[in-house]
Amino acid sequence: MQLGLAASTVRRDASLIDALRESTGLPRFAAEPAMREFLRAVTRARPAGAKFEGVVVYSPRQLVPSLLQYDAPPFGPSFMALRERCLFTLRVVTLMRGGSAWSVRRSSIKAVCDPIGRPIVMFHYDSKGAAANNMAHDSNYVEHLEEDTRRCDRSLCPAHLLLQLRDVVERLDREEHDRLFTSEIGAALSVNSVRTLMSKLLRRAQVAPVFTSHSLRMSSSVTLKLLGVADQDVCVRAGWHTGTASSTRSRHYLYGRGVRDNFARLLLLPGRDSS
Repeated sequence: MQLGLAASTVRRDASLIDALRESTGLPRFAAEPAMREFLRAVTRARPAGAKFEGVVVYSPRQLVPSLLQYDAPPFGPSFMALRERCLFTLRVVTLMRGGSAWSVRRSSIKAVCDPIGRPIVMFHYDSKGAAANNMAHDSNYVEHLEEDTRRCDRSLCPAHLLLQLRDVVERLDREEHDRLFTSEIGAALSVNSVRTLMSKLLRRAQVAPVFTSHSLRMSSSVTLKLLGVADQDVCVRAGWHTGTASSTRSRHYLYGRGVRDNFARLLLLPGRDSS
């Protein structure tokens, strides 16, 4: 507890220790009365969300200056800067987990128009929802910052960045894989390396250390809520379910997670609301 660990982390570690003990023939101890009482005490001492006491959730816009600081005119950003921008805008706009972003399939990235004619870039990836529903993959998209795509700020437009990184990685001497996020020589990054990219950006932007890479989902969700975006639309993009009916609808009738609002514009450009 002196390390400031969340109760969920302590319970997870206890489960891992129990699994290891069981695998070596030792009895499990998590069900013992003393251990149950200890875990209850930890939960009381470290309630959920306690680590965020005294801090304000940051907005994705706060990270943009740090994100854009590595331009190198006239040739634009380096490969690493392009990769960081693509990952940031992808995760912010789709409210995607770091592990899900790691699994984006490069060959699936395509510029298309949605059912009402808006230009978007779609892609496939692995998600918890897809695995739970026995689906081959999940589908999502990123928008252009402007309806007239020629007017987009390409240094920050999620759709342009996704297409650009796809094309750059395709030209690398790479291993045989279908990943989007790679090293400069085309080797696929590990899932932890992809998460670390956003952790480094947060630290560079001097965001409070309590916020990890996973906090990007919270940041986008809170910001969209304050901007007046409907909760249902946020849940659709993030893949969150509030009940059986919602889960069924998301599985069968919301393929691609399309919503009315342009999350890219709302989250990345200043002075925008959902009206």
